[in-house]
Amino acid sequence: MNVPGLPEIQALLKQHNQEHLLQFRTQLTKAQLQSLLSQIRKIDFSLLDMSAEPAVCNSVPRAERAAAPRSVIFQPSSANDQQRRDSAKILGSRLLRDDKVAVVTVAGGQGSR
Repeated sequence: MNVPGLPEIQALLKQHNQEHLLQFRTQLTKAQLQSLLSQIRKIDFSLLDMSAEPAVCNSVPRAERAAAPRSVIFQPSSANDQQRRDSAKILGSRLLRDDKVAVVTVAGGQGSR
């Protein structure tokens, strides 16, 4: 399918290591592909590159500094378990309120994470 602008978008995506955005283009209708290309044109790749760079370049040192969880709190099955859960909830709420907690969500797609 010959779609105007496709080669330019492909070159742009290659430059920013985002070729996967067109991985399923052959399954789209011409109108759907044109819509996708329009959406891709609106992406600020310089901003995307800046935000991804620290995570990619500094991932090993950050991982080495990360603290392992102190303990795992399971569903309470006794009064003692319930007390531990309540304590953990209070501590967790305080840490969240004090901006001491970070959450990272990654998409593996293959059960790899």
